[in-house]
Amino acid sequence: MDGVLVDVSASYRAAIQKTAEFFLGRPVDPSIIQRLKNKSGNNDDYDLTLKIIQLGGKNPEPVEVERKFELFYWGNKNDGFVRNERWLFDYGALKKIYARYKLGIVTGRPKKDADFALKQFTARNFFDIVVCAEDVGDRKKPNPCGLRLALRHFSTKDAVYVGDNVDDMAMAVTAGIPAIGVAKDDGLKSLLMEHGAIEVIESVNELPAILEKK
Repeated sequence: MDGVLVDVSASYRAAIQKTAEFFLGRPVDPSIIQRLKNKSGNNDDYDLTLKIIQLGGKNPEPVEVERKFELFYWGNKNDGFVRNERWLFDYGALKKIYARYKLGIVTGRPKKDADFALKQFTARNFFDIVVCAEDVGDRKKPNPCGLRLALRHFSTKDAVYVGDNVDDMAMAVTAGIPAIGVAKDDGLKSLLMEHGAIEVIESVNELPAILEKK
């Protein structure tokens, strides 16, 4: 969902940075977020935030980090960084795919966050299933649990998974599903290919043309 359907550069990424800065008491270079995202096991933003803080020499309780992260993200009345999110999938392209394929989402977002975004961008009706953090518990990406739940819902393994990080690619490979990466940076493109992507596109809006070739 994040980085594919929704631009989270000024929401989740900003919440990671500001939360880390709060606990460390000093500026945090935002580039560290992407560097860690490029390594497996850093898909969960709460865990990633805590890791950045620990790398900076502090070790707060995870619940404290999550609470502060949520405050930055949601604000007091849903007026936080969440309002900076931007929908990336052109509705015309989305409707074109929806007319031919069943669509689902497998995301590390909590259900509240995923539901809010899909409602905000009037996109919920395009997706038959949305698998969220609560559905998988500790079996987070790259564990294929979430993807397998979605495949079980559709009663098929004839599917393609689209993601923007190495954990997405690893999850799809483990589940035996072709993975398509989404990236603009040449380094990340290469990294996604190395981790199993059959193809890398720069925008989800290129997906209809890619599927027509399959």
